Amino acid sequence: MDFLVHVSLAVDKPEDFKNEFGFDYMRPEYENIIQTDYEDLKAEYCVCNNIESYVLGKPYYTPWLAMFKDHKKITGYEVKLKLHTQKLEETPNDEIDTIHFACPVGIEMYDEEGNTKIEKLKYSEINDKIIQIKCTQSFSEHQYIAVVHAETKHSLGFLNLYKNNPAYRLNVKFVKVKFKGEVIFKTTDDKGKTTGHINFNNDTFNIKQIDPQGNIFEYPHKMPDHYTTAEQIKKYKLDTSLNTDLNLSNMINYIEENAKNAKKYLAQALIQLDIQPKLEEIKVDVESYDKQKPITMIGLPGIKKIKESIETQCGKDIQFNYNQLLLGLQELYSYHKKPDPGIVIFIMPINIVLRCSEKQDAVILEGYTKKINKITKFIMLTKPTAVTQKLPSVLAHQIAHSLGLVPTFQPNEEMDSSTNSPKHHFYRGTTDNLMDHTSGEEDFPKLTSKNKKKDMLWKWQWDIMQQDVQDLTIIKG
Repeated sequence: MDFLVHVSLAVDKPEDFKNEFGFDYMRPEYENIIQTDYEDLKAEYCVCNNIESYVLGKPYYTPWLAMFKDHKKITGYEVKLKLHTQKLEETPNDEIDTIHFACPVGIEMYDEEGNTKIEKLKYSEINDKIIQIKCTQSFSEHQYIAVVHAETKHSLGFLNLYKNNPAYRLNVKFVKVKFKGEVIFKTTDDKGKTTGHINFNNDTFNIKQIDPQGNIFEYPHKMPDHYTTAEQIKKYKLDTSLNTDLNLSNMINYIEENAKNAKKYLAQALIQLDIQPKLEEIKVDVESYDKQKPITMIGLPGIKKIKESIETQCGKDIQFNYNQLLLGLQELYSYHKKPDPGIVIFIMPINIVLRCSEKQDAVILEGYTKKINKITKFIMLTKPTAVTQKLPSVLAHQIAHSLGLVPTFQPNEEMDSSTNSPKHHFYRGTTDNLMDHTSGEEDFPKLTSKNKKKDMLWKWQWDIMQQDVQDLTIIKG
C-alpha cells in the first residue's frame, strides 16, 4: 500500500479543458504566483474543507468537482476525469493492491464511454485511467468520493463534490442602445472655438475633430487607395464604421456566438444562464448638446446623466465617464421597464475610452458592470476588440462581476473605488481564471509563466456567486 491516487482533468493540457463542468484544483504554479498567504490557499483543497491536507502522511490537495444532477441532460456534456498514481516507497503489487471508490448515494463511477460501472481497479489499471462520473441525486451539503484500498480499507485519495442542491438560474436580457442628436465641444478661450463635433443621425454618426493647429480630422475617413481586396475593404468597414446599425449587428452576432461559452463558464458554479431571445431597445436623444453650456432641458430620466457623462473625443472613439453613463442608462431603462431579478446588458454601438491624453493612449472599454440597485444588475458591452477579435470570455467576465466576483489580483489606483480585494491575490495575468486580466502593466512583475486562456472559476468564487440571492432564481431538487 505504497501509493496515492490523484484525480485530474481528462486532458493532456489544462488549456484543452472545455469547461464542461466545474473543476478546481491546486495548480503547481500557485506557490510562485500567489501574493497572499500560501498556507491559506492550501486549506481550500482539503477534504470538504477539513483542516489537514495529508494522506498516508504525505501532502495531498483534494480537487473540487461541481456537477448538476443528471449533468448531461442539463449541459449536454459528460463529466470525465483522469486518475494518476503517486508511488511512495515499495512497488505496489497487482495481486493485493486494488482500489474501489467509496461514493455518496447517487454518485457512480463508469468507464470512459459510460457503459460499464467500475467496481474496482488493479494498481496497473489506475494510472491515466479516464473515468466518467454520473450523478443521479442532488445533495445540499458538500460530499466527497474516497479512493479506498480494497484490502486495508485505507483511503488513498479523495475528490470533493460541491453541493448541487439548490442550483441556480440567471435571467439575462440584452438591450440595444441607439443614440440621436449632436454633441459640440469648444475650448474655454474667449473665441469659443469649436474643437470637436459628434453627430448622431439615426443609424450613423460622424465625428469631426480640430487640433490646436487648426487641422481637421473627420471620421469616417476615406479608405486608403491601396485597399483593393475584398478582405481589406471588409476590414476597413469593420475598423472605421460609425454605422451604429452595422456595429450593433456585429456585436449581436458576437454575443450569439459566445453565449454558449458564457453558459459553460457560469455552469461551473452551477448557474444556468437563461438568455432571453428577444432584443429590447432604448433610444438616447442628446438633442443638440453644447458641452460649454448648462443643461436646461432635462428630458426623460437618465438623459441628463448621459449628457454629462460625455467628456471628449479621441479620434473615432468617445471618452465617457462610464460610471455616470451606466447610471443614466439604468435610469432611462427603468423608466420604461420594471426591473426584474437578473441582469440587463446594454449593447453599445460605439467605442468608449476610459482616458485620452497626449501622454497616454486611449484605453478601450470592453465592458463595465456596477451594482446599481438590489434587484437588477446592469452591464455595458461596447464595440471594442472583443468583437473584432471574437474574445470568448468578455460576456461571462462581466456577468461574473455582476454576481460579486472581483479581479484575481490586488486592485490598483485606476480601478473603481468600489472594487474589493479578492480572497487570494495572484500576480496579474498569471492564472487561468475568468476574472484575471492580461499582463503587461508596469505595476506588476513580468513573470514568465503566463496563462492566455482565462475561463476557469475557483471553488471560493462559486461560493460568492451563489450568494447573490436578489438576482439568482433557485432551482431546487
